[in-house]
Amino acid sequence: MPVDARMPVDARMPVDARMPVDARMPVDARMPVDARMPVDARMPADARMLADTRMPAGRRAPAVGIRWNESPTRSTAEDAMADEQTQQALTDLIAGRWLGVLATVKRDGRPQLSNVVYSFDRAGGVIRVSVTDGRAKTANLRRDPRASFHVSSDDGWAYAVAEARAELTPVAERADDPTVTELVELYRSVQGEHPDWDDFRAAMVAERRLVLRLHVERVYGMPPRG
Repeated sequence: MPVDARMPVDARMPVDARMPVDARMPVDARMPVDARMPVDARMPADARMLADTRMPAGRRAPAVGIRWNESPTRSTAEDAMADEQTQQALTDLIAGRWLGVLATVKRDGRPQLSNVVYSFDRAGGVIRVSVTDGRAKTANLRRDPRASFHVSSDDGWAYAVAEARAELTPVAERADDPTVTELVELYRSVQGEHPDWDDFRAAMVAERRLVLRLHVERVYGMPPRG
């Protein structure tokens, strides 16, 4: 008999043919399909776009109260630009007006609303209002410094709301004290020069006036279109 015919069957089989099926399969071939897929390929498109991880820390988009017409697939840079433009438009609206609505918190939790004349220090983020000691809004702010300030456009469709922390100056006591000096600056920034500053200073003391400073913490609203 030929030599090959006398060899046991197993001895005639190539080594690879005698290996268990799993042992002959490449490692990658034995892995579940999902395990072989790149991570990004298994994630939804929106989940792969993480704004905070793609932007340097110093360039993250500022928090703003409104993001209208926002697309979920916009890039981080576009989000940042849209938010900055919205914030700019809302602060422009506040800076361009002089009459607003001050909302304070009453003792029972309901809002107290007052129409007030104001001045906005844009660089410092401070809204200033002349108020009288003993009024409801003044008492409310002494008890709870949270306040909101609403400003609207001429047609009423565009508006901005500034959420703020209130600070009250001492009540005016003398015509030359710091409170009266700040009240003079506030009047001048809104209405220009007064015909009689001495009379104005005396009136501020007589009316027990003081300055309300609203330190703006957040702005939201609907900017003017266009």
